[in-house]
Amino acid sequence: MLFIKWFIDYNWFRISWRILVFLVTVNTSVFAGENIKFKGILIDPPSCVINSGESIYIPFDNVGINKVDGKNYLRDIIFNVKCESADPTQDLSLMIRGEPAYFDNNVLKTDVTDLGIRLLVDGNLMPLNKSIIINPTNYPKLQAVPVKKSGAVLSEQPFSATATLQANYQ
Repeated sequence: MLFIKWFIDYNWFRISWRILVFLVTVNTSVFAGENIKFKGILIDPPSCVINSGESIYIPFDNVGINKVDGKNYLRDIIFNVKCESADPTQDLSLMIRGEPAYFDNNVLKTDVTDLGIRLLVDGNLMPLNKSIIINPTNYPKLQAVPVKKSGAVLSEQPFSATATLQANYQ
């Protein structure tokens, strides 16, 4: 009887040990993996120049203080972009960078309180300080129009605003 008990215990030990080895082997294979290698080439996108490096001036001339409504005095922003050795497969982006008016983050601040300049691209709002992708062979129409804070009363005085037009290949 003692021999049978020893035999059962010994076989149980051997079977248990084999099961344990099997489970450990299977378990570690689940966590096995291969290294991943990444390769690429860093490139310097072509540099772009707007208006041959000259400033773009938008004359609003005399603006009636009671006619500022975001429609009157709409002006085109005439510009050109030249990029060195441009790759037609890369995206070209435009951005107008400037300080937003306190009453609207998408309106360019002027030096007159409650007056700003709204920018348009192909007749739609051009977000200030955000890039838009454009077709490098067919530039969009950019426009600017004076706007005022809702309910504001403007006084007669000169005004100006400054922004930077940027073109970048992505």
